Amino acid sequence: FWLKFVPFLGCLPPRALRVRPLPMAVSKVLLTTPLLLGHNEAYLPPIQSLPHASQVLAGPALMCFVLGLQMLKKQLTNSHKSELYQHIWKFISKAEARDKVGRIVQYFCRFLQGFLGHMASDFWLQPWKPVIAEVQTTLAWARRTHRWGKELPHIPGLGQAIQAGDILEASQRAVLITFLIQDHIYWNFKM
Repeated sequence: FWLKFVPFLGCLPPRALRVRPLPMAVSKVLLTTPLLLGHNEAYLPPIQSLPHASQVLAGPALMCFVLGLQMLKKQLTNSHKSELYQHIWKFISKAEARDKVGRIVQYFCRFLQGFLGHMASDFWLQPWKPVIAEVQTTLAWARRTHRWGKELPHIPGLGQAIQAGDILEASQRAVLITFLIQDHIYWNFKM
């Protein structure tokens, strides 16, 4: 309805309202990529090795396993509802909780790195040491992105602490704000 009056209002010239078909070259490029399999960005990419196949099938296999557990729970308790799942979902849905879980995994990886540094070279976890280090580093960088804006609630508290003459509170907030700002700067330089 409004498209009839837009040219008369002077917003768009009348020829801009015509629907133009896609050029043949563009439509051929868009439609030649297989959507389901055989392409790197397809739903099922080409399988290059057995570990790659297990990686692609891990998600559907876990989903089927969880579905089976849920159906077993329904048969045993006659209910799909789970208080434990609801508590876990409430916890994970908060950004602070996800950050804490990431911190636990990050520091556990750091612990494993230190532990493996003192173990023999033929210890069964030694081949996993580079992977553990990569997980720890990746989580450290991911957690840095969760800290954006965390200094903002502390700025008014810093002003109040200075005005009240509370040196300990003011220095604590000043150090925290400085750390968070420096963390943002370091993250920006790294990116």
